[in-house]
Amino acid sequence: MKKKLSGLILLLIVLLLTPKTGTPETEDPLALFLKANESYQKGAYETARDLYTRILDRGIRNGSLYYNLGNTYFRLGRTGKAIEYYLSAKEWIPRSEDLEANLRYAREEREDRIDSAASGSVLREIFFWYHRMSLPEMVRTFLLCNLIFWSAAVARLFFRRPFLRAVLLFTLFIGLTMGVTAATRYIQTRLHRPAVIVVPEATVRSGMDPESTTLFVLHDGAEGWVDRIRDGWVLFRLPSGKKGWLKRGQVGIVVPPYRAG
Repeated sequence: MKKKLSGLILLLIVLLLTPKTGTPETEDPLALFLKANESYQKGAYETARDLYTRILDRGIRNGSLYYNLGNTYFRLGRTGKAIEYYLSAKEWIPRSEDLEANLRYAREEREDRIDSAASGSVLREIFFWYHRMSLPEMVRTFLLCNLIFWSAAVARLFFRRPFLRAVLLFTLFIGLTMGVTAATRYIQTRLHRPAVIVVPEATVRSGMDPESTTLFVLHDGAEGWVDRIRDGWVLFRLPSGKKGWLKRGQVGIVVPPYRAG
């Protein structure tokens, strides 16, 4: 597993640009991040985890922070929590090679060997941008194409240049593609949120009752989706389609970039 923590310069930029929620704190997020990095390098992983979490509590969300938390939880032996934060980081930095390598390593440490559905492999190649771009990147690309399209449309009223027509068609195609893809990603993550088992053992039951029938047992790091949350329980679904109810505290739900919690 790669030990490298995400870059300080990148995080500094994100900390300055990321909107903050909640009440103001006296602690500077960058100072907390530096302390967390130092603690991590010294092997004080619990301290590093607490410091990174305090930054999250300030309402700051970005891929670097989730990635570092994933590394920290892996060092603490919490494979499920590590995968949860790695997957949250992928929502922001999907093309990070370090992140992909660490996520793959963490998955190899799991007890349950549950493969993702292979039927989508061809579609992943055709619609490569769906998994290679974050939702914010899709939205920004859509807005940029929209701006260029209308600028070219106005310019074409005054200048009949052939290249302006090409610009209109190109930006229309890319803009529509990004818009539809972003909307699809948003709806998908709202209805079926990626999730991870974060306890050593979790008994999946047929209903929202500790005495209901046991369907199957999962272990730390098993991945699936949450289809429903109700009264402290979640309906957890595996890639195979098997599903059942788990206590909310047994499951870590991946945080999408448009949602703070």
